[in-house]
Amino acid sequence: MLGSAVAPRVEQIGNNLSYGRPNNGGPGVDSSICQSVQPGANNVLSGGTYGAMSAHNTMNANVVHPNSHQNQSFAVPGTGGGFGPPGNIYGRPAQPSYQQPPPPHRNSGPVAKNEAASRVIPISALNPYQRTWTIKARVTAKVHVKNFNNARGPGKVFSFDLLDANGGEIRATCFGVAVDQFYDLIEVDKVYLVSRGSLKPANKRFSPLNNDYEINLEPSSSIEVCSGDDSSIPKQQFNFRQISEIANMDKDTTVDLLGVVTSVRPSFTVMLKNGG
Repeated sequence: MLGSAVAPRVEQIGNNLSYGRPNNGGPGVDSSICQSVQPGANNVLSGGTYGAMSAHNTMNANVVHPNSHQNQSFAVPGTGGGFGPPGNIYGRPAQPSYQQPPPPHRNSGPVAKNEAASRVIPISALNPYQRTWTIKARVTAKVHVKNFNNARGPGKVFSFDLLDANGGEIRATCFGVAVDQFYDLIEVDKVYLVSRGSLKPANKRFSPLNNDYEINLEPSSSIEVCSGDDSSIPKQQFNFRQISEIANMDKDTTVDLLGVVTSVRPSFTVMLKNGG
C-alpha cells in the first residue's frame, strides 16, 4: 500500500524526502534498495490509517526505494507536529488501486457429468425411496422391441440387463417414447451411467436376475455412454449350481450350470395341455 497509494503523492511534495526516520544510521529504513524494515518499536505507525490498518498496527513489509533517491532521506510531518512516522496527510484512507478479479471458474450450476460420477452407487444399494442416484454398469443382454396392445391402446417395450463392478444385476425397461430415445443407444458389452429412473418390483416371470427390483426408464431419464471400457466390470456373471441341486429348486428358478455334454437327442414334437 505504501508503494502504490502513498509514495507517488509524497514524491510530489519533495524529491529530497523518503519514508521512515532521518537516515542517520539508526533503526528504520536503510539506504540500500529493497531493504526490509525489521519489526521493532520504531516501526509502529502512530499517524493516520492506511486502508484497513489500524493506527498502531506494526508495519512488517518490504519498502522499495527508487534508484534516484537511494542516498537521500527525509521525514514526513506527523499529525502531532515535528517529524515522526508517516501519518495520513490526505485526510482519508488510501483506496486500493485495483479490485480483486473474479475467480476463473465458479460452480454456478450443476455439471451433469461430474455430478453423475460423484453419485455412483452399487446396484445392490438401489431402492424405491431414493430420488437421485446413478449407477455405472455394463449391458449384458438386450431384448428386441416388442409391440403390444392393452386397455390403454397399442404400445411398445424393450429391456436390457445391467451388471456393475460389485456383481449387482438389474433389468431396465423402456416403454413408448423412451424406446425411440434409448434403443439405438444401448449396445451389449458397453458401459453406461444410468440415472433418473424409477424402481418398481421386478416381475420374476420375465426377469431371471437376482434383484427384487427393476428400473423403469422414462424420456426424462439419463443414459450416458462411458468413453472407455471399465475392466473392473465383468462382461458376464454366473452363479453355478450343482446338477443335483435342481430337484430341490422352485419352479421357474433360473440356474447356471457348468458341465460336459454326454449325448444329444434329435428334436421332436409334443402336445401341450392347452392343445397346442
